[in-house]
Amino acid sequence: MNKTIYWVLGVIILLVIVIFIFNQRSTTGLFSFSNKLEYITIGAVLPLTGSNSNLGIPEQEGILLAVENINQSKVLGKTKLRVIFEDSKADPKEGVLAVNKLLTIDDADFIISSLTNVTDAIAPIVMDRNKTLYYFSTDSRIAKENKFAFKDYFDHAISCSLAAKFAKEQKITSVGFLSLDRSSGKLCFDSFKEEFTKDYDGVIYNESYPSTETDYKSYITRLKEKNIEMVFINDYSAKIPSIIVQTYPIYTPEYYFILMGAEPVANTELTKLIYSKTNTFGVYPIINKSNNIATTKFIFDYNKKYYSLPTHDAIYGYDSINALIESYKNCDFKTEATCIANKLENITFLGVVEDIKFDENRNSIRSTNIIKFENGVWNKFN
Repeated sequence: MNKTIYWVLGVIILLVIVIFIFNQRSTTGLFSFSNKLEYITIGAVLPLTGSNSNLGIPEQEGILLAVENINQSKVLGKTKLRVIFEDSKADPKEGVLAVNKLLTIDDADFIISSLTNVTDAIAPIVMDRNKTLYYFSTDSRIAKENKFAFKDYFDHAISCSLAAKFAKEQKITSVGFLSLDRSSGKLCFDSFKEEFTKDYDGVIYNESYPSTETDYKSYITRLKEKNIEMVFINDYSAKIPSIIVQTYPIYTPEYYFILMGAEPVANTELTKLIYSKTNTFGVYPIINKSNNIATTKFIFDYNKKYYSLPTHDAIYGYDSINALIESYKNCDFKTEATCIANKLENITFLGVVEDIKFDENRNSIRSTNIIKFENGVWNKFN
């Protein structure tokens, strides 16, 4: 009996030694206990399929390009940077499943997310794990309420206030909103109204609708009855052409104004024709890409890798990786969230188009432009 016990113990000890030796020679094999010494892991929850994939895929491409450049430069020494992507499908429930997997199974050091509804759902989970959350969304509230959350995207409040100033400069006195019924839509409307009615005789109407809506004729008809001068459209970029096409036969205002969440929208010949027959403007975070070395290199590398020019969502994706890794380096190569937050709050980062700095509420400070559709293209206005 004793001999049997000794024999079993010997086999177990031998097996442990074999596994240990194998593990030392393999960083990705079946018996690898941990890759934490070899990798910094970023988990990214993005809309990679569905109607919002026009945002998520460029974000993913920008992230992958940044990771490739960092690993090739060996700025992290022998440590490699990797990103594990999960598809949120723009659904908060899918986002929660994804982030739990990234934090518990993949042991991600940082989390990147996109879209307000998804980020809102996953933020408490990320904060409970004391991890850094870097997100692309128009809602600044999430960053303000969570000490380890940082927002890098155009801001609804700033953009809509800028749009109101534009309307006042054009002597427009009545504006009608066609707006998706969501928190960021209300934030935009309130910011526009506050500026538009300040020391100015302006009237504003709001027609909001659920995200499932596809027929906008009744909303447009009610705005027509008000005889408004400018229709302000605030919805996901993929839906804007449909809204424009439905609006035009019913009511043609003197001005269209579009809140751009993605690249300037003019993706059908009919939409372009409608734009050309009206005064069509928008507010857009990035329009004239600068000619500095960083911008030129990024555009060249992106085009070489993906055979297309980058959208501003690709730029946000690229910048997110560089900001996180620069903070990580400044924290003596540690991922501790308190230190990362401190560095993000106090360092100005070299972005693709402009320097990036975060304000006291952890929102990035980015330039915003009024743009106009003329001669078949969007150009910066004034």
